[in-house]
Amino acid sequence: MKKLKFLLLLVVVYTAQAHPGRTDANGGHMNRKTGQYHCHKSYCSESSSTSSGRYNRKGWPHWVDEDNDCQNTRAEILIESSQVPVKFKRNRGCNVSHGLWVDPYTGMTFTEASDLDIDHLVPLAHAHRTGGR
Repeated sequence: MKKLKFLLLLVVVYTAQAHPGRTDANGGHMNRKTGQYHCHKSYCSESSSTSSGRYNRKGWPHWVDEDNDCQNTRAEILIESSQVPVKFKRNRGCNVSHGLWVDPYTGMTFTEASDLDIDHLVPLAHAHRTGGR
C-alpha cells in the first residue's frame, strides 16, 4: 500500500509540475522542444505570432527612404511640420537639425530636431501581437 501511495504521489507531482521559463512581452514563449510559440496570457495569440514568435524591433523597419532622396520618414515629417524652413546637419539636406515645431497638446515650441520623438499611431509590439506584417 505504501508503494502505491508513493507511486501515485510521484505521478501527481510529475504531471502537476509547471515547465520552467518565463513569458515574454507578448504573453508566451518559444517551446524549445517543438520550436513553436506557446501562449500563457489571454492577450497572447499563437496564430498572430511570427515564425519566431517573439517581437523584435529590428524586424519592423522604420524611418525608410521610400523615394531615395536621402531624407527618411522622420526627416520628411520634420520638414513638413516645421513652422519655418528647416536647417540640415552638415548641409547635405538629409538629416534635419533645426526648425520650429509646436506641440499641439502643450503649446511648447521646439527648435532642435533632436528634442523631438516621432511615435507610431499603433505601437509596433501591438501590431506584431495582432498579426501585423
